[in-house]
Amino acid sequence: MWWAAVMESEQKGSWEVLHKMNMRILMMTAAVAVGMGVGWMLPAQQAPAAASGPQWKSTKEFDEAQEYTKAKSDPDRVKALDQWSKDFPDTEVWQTREELYLAVYGNMKDYRKVFDRAKAIRAAHPDYYFGISSILSYVRALMPVQPDDLTTAEQTAQYVLTNNAKIFDPANKPISVPDADWPKFKEPVTKLAQQTIAWVAFTRKDWPKAEEELTKVIKEDPTQAQYSYWLGSTLFNERASDPKKIPPAIFHLARAANYAGQNAMPQATRTAALNAVTSVYTQYHGSKEGLEAVLELSKNNAFPPADFKIESAADIQMKAYANQEAFDKEHPDLAFWRDAVKTPLTGADSDSVFASSYKDVLLPPVGQPFGDKLKGKIVSMTPETNPKEIVLALADPNVPDVKLTFDDPLPGMMMPGEDLQFKGTVTAYQKAPFMVTFDVDPKTGLTGWTGKGAAKQSPPKGNTKQKGKNKGK
Repeated sequence: MWWAAVMESEQKGSWEVLHKMNMRILMMTAAVAVGMGVGWMLPAQQAPAAASGPQWKSTKEFDEAQEYTKAKSDPDRVKALDQWSKDFPDTEVWQTREELYLAVYGNMKDYRKVFDRAKAIRAAHPDYYFGISSILSYVRALMPVQPDDLTTAEQTAQYVLTNNAKIFDPANKPISVPDADWPKFKEPVTKLAQQTIAWVAFTRKDWPKAEEELTKVIKEDPTQAQYSYWLGSTLFNERASDPKKIPPAIFHLARAANYAGQNAMPQATRTAALNAVTSVYTQYHGSKEGLEAVLELSKNNAFPPADFKIESAADIQMKAYANQEAFDKEHPDLAFWRDAVKTPLTGADSDSVFASSYKDVLLPPVGQPFGDKLKGKIVSMTPETNPKEIVLALADPNVPDVKLTFDDPLPGMMMPGEDLQFKGTVTAYQKAPFMVTFDVDPKTGLTGWTGKGAAKQSPPKGNTKQKGKNKGK
């Protein structure tokens, strides 16, 4: 889609700040390395009455822990930690050991192991800061992220928002964090929790929830340009059910492309975003007229004003006609679609109307004043090359309402916004957002397919010259 170039980009927001803060602490823990002269990790042979804080269970445990400091590589450090974990699973020094695991996996850039380790930590210690922060910091680095990962991250983020005071109580401060620094950890991880909830909803394509949660993020921190981009993309994806969301979608895309302050997207990403918003605006409005004003407004405003409007090309076109009758006369195909298809299939008895009058019926019927085919603009194709499905915008060039399906894939591809004409057998419909599905025979029911990039036909196998000679004989 048009937003693919920027969909995966990230900005230097709360998650990166938190990640760097965590890694500094974790790497300091790794450098100190399990108790060389640190008062809260005393050898077990010291008299218990003089000891304070977590204690080694035995000299053997202390010696095994020191193997981490002797290791020359990260894989060897992991082996040392694994042996220590195997022999002393219930160590009192669990915080240090878990922080060493997180540090070495992070140093190896093995983000899956960091995330899974943090998940295991939280199962035993739900309020432990580094278990929480590592889940929120690393979920976006998982390639690919799995549905269970999203659930884990979402649940962790919700826990932070509902148990904030408990998590950051002085009693829950990790041993490795200095007392004076502990309050500094609360704000970034709380912000990251809200951002994670929004990101998870966006990643799941749960557009209504994504809209709600992304809006919260931007209201809390208007500098988060990446979240403005995601909000714009979310609103655009809701256009089928509510076309009025297209103008604010354009505004938020413009905000992401045009904002240059703290937490702005990288310049290359902003350029791609500008190309995207230009394309969407031009398609919606019918020209670039007025785009500069939208871009200028978005520079210093994270949300559009209450009276923000962008006229659609359809509205502008309608104004060019004296009345609805004049428009219908000029566009009989759109009048047919509105009166003979969309209105009956969005009424109270649409299911029974569809079953009795539209299912398995060839549309448009013969003898229409506009010919034997309807015309629409390509919105998307599945797959993008050699598609077996094409989604079109028919009544409004900005809102998809038709899906064409084919028994065999079409050769090559075409670009979104290009025109196709079609007729076919109606096989299904969806009332909200409105969508009618047609089964189309490309040979008789499709006009305008250019098939750019189609694979060339291979020459027939065999010796054609020899075949010619045999035929002559």
